[in-house]
Amino acid sequence: MVVEEFGSEHWYPRFIKEPFRTIVRLAVGNIDYPPVVSQAVEKKLAAKQLLEEKETQREIAQRTMANEGSFLAEPSLDGRGNQG
Repeated sequence: MVVEEFGSEHWYPRFIKEPFRTIVRLAVGNIDYPPVVSQAVEKKLAAKQLLEEKETQREIAQRTMANEGSFLAEPSLDGRGNQG
């Protein structure tokens, strides 16, 4: 083929792919989504953050309960380290 003989082995990425990408990027530019879409994304993000916060609170509560349980299970010591 003529393209393969005279255009080198990388003719497609060099002369078609990259210029086409550039044109598409220039034509599209920044995308402004409709308010409904933006609001839905915001709500989803807020819900995800709330779930992560609740999960963190649950983990802290479990650790606290585990630490309190081990503290209560230990024998009480007086100020000199003797069991009281």
